[in-house]
Amino acid sequence: MDVTNRDWIEKCSATLSPLGKTTKVLEIGSWIAPNQEGIVCRTTIAPVVGEYVGLDMRAGPGVDVVADAKAIPFPENHFDVIISTDCYEHVDWPRDVTHEAFRVLKRGGVFYLTTVFDFEIHGYPSDFWRFTPACIEMLLMDAGFKVEQLDASGGQHDKRPCIVRGIGRKL
Repeated sequence: MDVTNRDWIEKCSATLSPLGKTTKVLEIGSWIAPNQEGIVCRTTIAPVVGEYVGLDMRAGPGVDVVADAKAIPFPENHFDVIISTDCYEHVDWPRDVTHEAFRVLKRGGVFYLTTVFDFEIHGYPSDFWRFTPACIEMLLMDAGFKVEQLDASGGQHDKRPCIVRGIGRKL
């Protein structure tokens, strides 16, 4: 996970989806990689919300529920906020995951999605994809989200961003 993703989510949530003691948050791809304990969303967001659930395909640090994100084991309209940071490149079928995120998000809820673009191939356990802002927009819109923001930043120069970010709202 890139250190700037958590800061971006916290900044955006102040206006798009204020977090509070009644907020239910789902993090898709919550397994904490070695040496990333200090930059994950859980450390600063979980203490200020009512429920914070980390979901990943394997057990480990940061994981509360082990499940395939293509079949999230929660009812429709359960979460207020969904976060997925630097996970989508590891998902075999990201379209299915995006549809599933839409299903479990409450009306008015927000999905914060970040993923890498210009980054080395890496495991955890597999690495399948790289996404452009247009692709993130397409995934969000195809699932039914209203796209609130798209961003690409952090590269060696403007035409090679390292990180692609999108925010979708369920209307």
